Amino acid sequence: MRRKIIISLSFLAMLAAAPATLQISKQTTFIISPLYPDGTPDYVGALNNIGSQGVTAENNAAVALLRLEISTSDQSDAKKSLEALNLPDKQNTALSWEDTTDFYKEHLSQEYADQKVSKDLLPGWNQNLPNSPAELFESAETQFAQHHPWTPDKCVMLYAYLLKIGPALDALQQASKLSKFYAPLADGESFATVIQSILAWQIDAEKFYDPLVWRATLDLGQGDIAGCEQNLLAIHRYARLVAAQPDNPLSYMTAFQIESIATSGDRVLLTDPSLTAKQALDYFKTLESLGPLPSAWQAVNIGVRIPILDVVCSFYRNASGIGSPKPIPDALSGPPFSDLAKITTGVDWNDVFHRTNQIFDVLSDYFRYPSDSDQSRQAQTAYDKLEKRAENFDPDAASSTDDKLVWGILTGLNILGKDNVVTGFHGLELYGEQIDQLSQIGLALAAYHAQHGQYPATLDALCPEYFAQVPANLFSSRPLVYTPTGDGYKLVARLDADQTEMISGMGSPELDLLTIQVPTPAQTWENDSLP
Repeated sequence: MRRKIIISLSFLAMLAAAPATLQISKQTTFIISPLYPDGTPDYVGALNNIGSQGVTAENNAAVALLRLEISTSDQSDAKKSLEALNLPDKQNTALSWEDTTDFYKEHLSQEYADQKVSKDLLPGWNQNLPNSPAELFESAETQFAQHHPWTPDKCVMLYAYLLKIGPALDALQQASKLSKFYAPLADGESFATVIQSILAWQIDAEKFYDPLVWRATLDLGQGDIAGCEQNLLAIHRYARLVAAQPDNPLSYMTAFQIESIATSGDRVLLTDPSLTAKQALDYFKTLESLGPLPSAWQAVNIGVRIPILDVVCSFYRNASGIGSPKPIPDALSGPPFSDLAKITTGVDWNDVFHRTNQIFDVLSDYFRYPSDSDQSRQAQTAYDKLEKRAENFDPDAASSTDDKLVWGILTGLNILGKDNVVTGFHGLELYGEQIDQLSQIGLALAAYHAQHGQYPATLDALCPEYFAQVPANLFSSRPLVYTPTGDGYKLVARLDADQTEMISGMGSPELDLLTIQVPTPAQTWENDSLP
């Protein structure tokens, strides 16, 4: 049985809650357990201990996703997660999932399936032609449903697909109301174990959450605004559950992709002319009550810090000859702190942990609040200096433990993507707040239009009924750009060039989610019924 908890409890409490730079000391960095058999820290076990606090089979929203993932294919990592949760692979019900591409290939009528892919197949299609008719009609129907209210006669195949996976969507909607989200990291003992474990199983956000948007816009097309809102709110809730994980920085990034999927559905809702002022205002208040996604600092402080520590640990395993016939280098066998446990390998892991945390805190101070381009440049300058030192360093010729430690930390930082992994988290945090804010402004504009029969000349007209003051552009000192048109408006939050690069470097969702245009621009093929 795995030994309980961690790296001193007082330290973990500080990791989760500290608003300022951690004060690292020997008392807060004493590694007790879990440990691997060779005495080195088991950081995967530590992260699973953190993430599993208060989680049960009944309150864990990850279980539904894991089981649906397994139903699509032999997903060994998802199975391992369920085994770690002491849950069976399958539910007792007949819930299953099918990918849209497989469904279209199987069910597209022979009339279209045998045709050559050409622009004649779908007049007005102005994008690159896919390889098969099934892929063409899948793209056309799903893109339409992502941006417009629709009815079954408009997207016949997509309607049939949603009917088939309806029970699974219902299960996701119910699971979104749970309080926890925890998928255990797969264990193992190899170089950069934490990073490998984090990469092993990730949520395919579009696969599971796009269909909830399509069902929401179908409800909207059929006049069921309440049903539309419940589908969209399920996605918003999942985004917050996923982002609240302290142990997986990639899941934190995925949470913002999930939130952007929900926001794309919000944009369809707020453009619907049948939306009443009360309905728009009620949904506005519901979104507001969800609050922002959890702060990026927790993902940096735990989800980035510990993988770096694990990289350093892995480097030391190699340097100290663990698992190999190499003797322990003299540089690693210096006198230990008398009040810290000296692991039998000859490496004082508490000393390593202590000094690594000190260096990480110095570096992360540059990135915690990168609110302007000057701070971004400072961050880049700091990394460039350290990277140059790493490039000029020969670990085999190192004469001190300190030199080896710095090299290991730099290796960890570079594996994690340098400044994009740390700086980009704050950019994602701002991005998530901004797209949510624009949706709320759009709903306020929809309510205003329903009351007055027209959109306001400026955003000032929304105050104080909807906002105490006009919302600001979170990315820039420049205000939001609101431009009324003859039959609608355009609302844009502009980013500076370096911010656009920072966010796109994190693999974030499309930046056009920082624009709302009412009415939604149409393409010619959208006016025709699809098979």
